[in-house]
Amino acid sequence: MSTEDERKGDEPTGSLRGGRRDPSDMFQVRASVRKAIPRIERVPLTREEVRRRRVVRATLAALALAAVAAAILFAIHLRHRRAIDERVAIAEREGRIGAIDDALRELEGEGSSADGALRARLEAMAALAGEPARRERAEALLREHPIGEDNASDHRIASTYLAIAAGDPELARTHASALVPGRGPRAAEAGHAR
Repeated sequence: MSTEDERKGDEPTGSLRGGRRDPSDMFQVRASVRKAIPRIERVPLTREEVRRRRVVRATLAALALAAVAAAILFAIHLRHRRAIDERVAIAEREGRIGAIDDALRELEGEGSSADGALRARLEAMAALAGEPARRERAEALLREHPIGEDNASDHRIASTYLAIAAGDPELARTHASALVPGRGPRAAEAGHAR
């Protein structure tokens, strides 16, 4: 190749108009100059940044596991409470000693004052159904769990049933007068006790 051919290869490609270059040809880059540094598309992370991201991922994973565990425990608790409510409803509806015992078995391990008053009411139902030994257990449970806002209806119903089982209609009337029929979670049972 001649030197003239080499010069033509160095010139930018473009159209010539009457021996003059097109003004847009002034800014064209020659093919031989394209050996530039490659463009950085991703910034490399520092060690501290890598460590921080690992800590964040591990923390998020631990929090997700804790949330799942809490949701499972809550679901188990709700299922157990539903089972208790079902057994108690059967005991209230049937009044049989077997149904009362099933409800009491389901309540085992529950330690709140509302559950204690509910146990006392179930024991009082059994005493009223003809098992006088259950009266002492019901009275002990009522002493353990004094009347409060969360157990008032069960406590009063149990006291009413125990007074009826003892043959004291005046005391039963006193306890029953504190019951408000049509209100609270035990409205039907409160109406029955009155």
